[in-house]
Amino acid sequence: MRRAALLLIPLAVLALTACGGPDHGIVQDKRHTAGYWYFKQVCVTYNAKGLCSRYVPQNTYVPPSWGLDVYNESEHGWRSVSENVYETTEIGETVDFRG
Repeated sequence: MRRAALLLIPLAVLALTACGGPDHGIVQDKRHTAGYWYFKQVCVTYNAKGLCSRYVPQNTYVPPSWGLDVYNESEHGWRSVSENVYETTEIGETVDFRG
C-alpha cells in the first residue's frame, strides 16, 4: 500500500501544477504518463477493540495523462492537454490556449 501511495505523489504534483500552467507561450518540455492500475486492501469491518477484522481488495485505475511545460514572459508551468494536442505539438513550438 505504501508503494502505491508513493507512486501517486508525482501524479498529484503534476495534476496540481497542470491547472496553473500558462495559457500561451513556448513549449519547453512534454510529459506523458501511461495509465495504470493499483491495488490496495480496504478495511470494511472493525472489531470491538477498533482493529480491522475484515479487508477487501480495491482496484483503482489512474488514466493516462499528457502535459506540456509552457513558459512565457510572466509564467512558467505544466499544462494538461489532450493526447491529440500532445502528439501534434513539438518542443520549441509556440502555443496559445486562450481560445
